[in-house]
Amino acid sequence: MAKKNTAQATIVTSDINLQSLAAKDVFPLYDIMREHYSVCQLQEDNMWALTRYEDVKFAMENPDLFSASGQKALLQPEWFPKELNRDLFLTTEDPPEHGEKRGLINRAYVGKKIQALLPLMQQSAQTHLDKIQSATQVDIMSVFVRPYMCELADEIIGADSESCLQDLGRWAQLNTSNLSENPSPAYVDTLQKVVRRQNDNFDRIIQRKRRMPQDDLISSLMQERHNGKSLTNCQLRNILELTVTASIFTPTHLLCFALIELAKRPDIWRTLKANPEKIPAFIEEVLRYSSVVRAILRRTTQPVEFPAGIIPEGALVLVGVAAANHDPAQFPNPSTFDMARPNIKQHLAFGHGAHVCIGAALARQQLKIALEAILARFDTITLPSDNQIKTPPSWLMNVVEELPVTFDQ
Repeated sequence: MAKKNTAQATIVTSDINLQSLAAKDVFPLYDIMREHYSVCQLQEDNMWALTRYEDVKFAMENPDLFSASGQKALLQPEWFPKELNRDLFLTTEDPPEHGEKRGLINRAYVGKKIQALLPLMQQSAQTHLDKIQSATQVDIMSVFVRPYMCELADEIIGADSESCLQDLGRWAQLNTSNLSENPSPAYVDTLQKVVRRQNDNFDRIIQRKRRMPQDDLISSLMQERHNGKSLTNCQLRNILELTVTASIFTPTHLLCFALIELAKRPDIWRTLKANPEKIPAFIEEVLRYSSVVRAILRRTTQPVEFPAGIIPEGALVLVGVAAANHDPAQFPNPSTFDMARPNIKQHLAFGHGAHVCIGAALARQQLKIALEAILARFDTITLPSDNQIKTPPSWLMNVVEELPVTFDQ
């Protein structure tokens, strides 16, 4: 188990870098890292990596040692134009400040609020499934998944969030290479344009809500006070970004991977169709198995000792969420999709500790209702082979760009 340490840092080097961790099938590499250098410095990158479940969980539950300020390297690198810097608010703060501010937005995700959204989810799922004809291939992402997810987020924040989703997706892809100390001018220009569009989207929502408050998250947050002051537009932007990410971006790709797994496993499709009460267990295994969030970043506040080595103070650490979710020490036969795992909910797909995902309960409901509707309406699902499914390279997120699906009744 890791512990605080004030000794001189031991550097364990490897021949692995961020580019290699962006491979589509990265799990064999994770296996090598866990076995041979579970705590190591990445080659050519000023970054360390953790890949074992117990080490990753330890980093997540000890913000006094692994600060969320490490996310700044991703969200606001040194070379980023100062005029586009954001108040990162919740994302990069640690307790106790983080907990105080997180309480401001928790109300959007508490049980009663989620229950009130169930009729909208059910109606939206049926409405968008009506667009799909049996035995006809469609891009399920554009025809069903995005519209379904966006309709729900629109209800929560009162926005036309399709444009937010597209820009957030592009922003997330660009951020996978944000850690370069000298990015190309073309890359910086593209990222600036995406961030400006994203800020414009959020500013329009904020301005509209200031003029015409409604019963939604942003309108209510405008009435809140932190340290006696109203939240700034910049802070509200950050909350919108977090909300859209939690309510749309991550669940969108989770649902796509759920459909991919069902297409690969017709026996599970038949089981869930006959026994929809087993859908929640299926969702938990999709969360572990697909691991949409591959990694998060933290920064050490002092040297931290692990059995495999010591990470120095001030080190940027890649905390391997997907690697931890496939650690055989925690999940025997991790490459096997198994809904009957006794520890099925111990995955780290939604994080752990102070920064656990604010939208975890909502995402589970979104997926459950969508899958219930799809399974009730169709008898089979087919997809192209894996190499025909567009999944852009990324060490950060495991995402799908398009998903051609054929349903049959």
